[in-house]
Amino acid sequence: MSPEQINCLPVDVRTDIYALGLTAYEMLTGQRPFPEKDAWELMDLRLKQDIPDPKKIVPIIPEALRKFILKSCARDPNQRYQNMDQAIAELRPLVRNNSLQRDDLAIAQKKSASILLTYTDKNQSALKRLLEVFKTNAQELGIDVKITDDSKY
Repeated sequence: MSPEQINCLPVDVRTDIYALGLTAYEMLTGQRPFPEKDAWELMDLRLKQDIPDPKKIVPIIPEALRKFILKSCARDPNQRYQNMDQAIAELRPLVRNNSLQRDDLAIAQKKSASILLTYTDKNQSALKRLLEVFKTNAQELGIDVKITDDSKY
């Protein structure tokens, strides 16, 4: 969760960029920036601390990728990339070095939306059934649905 989500503030594409930065951090380092298991402690850390510099874990990280991760994960949404075009422009040199073109990237062709659901244990079974119906209906429309359960954090 991004700091603005934790604070129940409006979310926009910058929230997704924060999630992308966290994902890049985890893929690069093999660990979460804040390994807390307690959800309250994790949210508190995300509000009060910047993520650790991934270069301390992976010293050979390309500088452009390091900057992308740190900027994407800025606590203040105004300090992040303001849209995906800005983020892609920052990553373009890395993509070119790997012989990929922007047209090869799914993000250049698709849009995404996020839904955050909060529920109690008593509602978990009903929610699971509801989400399965939603997923089936969405797939019939050609929409790819990914469902994660962060309750373990």
